[in-house]
Amino acid sequence: MATLTYGPDATTVTIEDRALAHLQYVIFQRYRRHEPFVMTLVTGTGTDRRRRSTWMTPGAAVSFSYDSEASQQLDREWLEELMKQSYSGAGLTYIEGAEASADGESEAVVAAAGKIVDAAAEAAQAAHPARGRQRATVAAA
Repeated sequence: MATLTYGPDATTVTIEDRALAHLQYVIFQRYRRHEPFVMTLVTGTGTDRRRRSTWMTPGAAVSFSYDSEASQQLDREWLEELMKQSYSGAGLTYIEGAEASADGESEAVVAAAGKIVDAAAEAAQAAHPARGRQRATVAAA
């Protein structure tokens, strides 16, 4: 399990290593471009299910801690979906348990009602078509 720490109150969330590696890629891409966005994390199970939305801005502290020193293999389709989602009006939503599988078959991280891609995300994609197709560096495990 990995840990994401973010925001002025140093909120800490425990997430699967592979999922956090994908979120880290998207967050760093948006920060590099000086683009703030909304990120919602849905964690826990059953009655302990919690949802927290945060305005992610390049000036805010964020850190990623992994239990394993091995780099995670990134799934390009999943990264594309996450980037696309980060440009939507609802922002990037991570739902615990909706990670991409290790064999590369991607389950998009989506909101509870299904895939969120609103007109703003489509307009951003049309204006910047290369943004959704960033190549992921695949590190050898």
